[in-house]
Amino acid sequence: MGAELQGAHNALAWYTGTAVQPAKLTAPVRDESCLKCHQQVTVGRGRNNHFHAFLAQWQAVDPNAGACVSCHNGHVTGGSAQISFQNETATTAVCDACHRAIGERD
Repeated sequence: MGAELQGAHNALAWYTGTAVQPAKLTAPVRDESCLKCHQQVTVGRGRNNHFHAFLAQWQAVDPNAGACVSCHNGHVTGGSAQISFQNETATTAVCDACHRAIGERD
């Protein structure tokens, strides 16, 4: 099922109250699916948004590097729409892995 169709299916389930949480992932969600609609990812300065700027560098050196859904998971029970569907504990682990992989230390 294409990303757009799957998204529509998920939205319908959410709005009709039939969505099961936490949802089970039935197909991998690749960055390309996210970037079809979210290609203008804002790259800010400083700590607030530097992860988007360094993601490609991490992916180039580590085959197990993070992806969009590593931090932005719409079906995580500990996340919230107000913080871009991020779970702080899980996202911090992704940040730490990237810093180790590309040799950056804060």
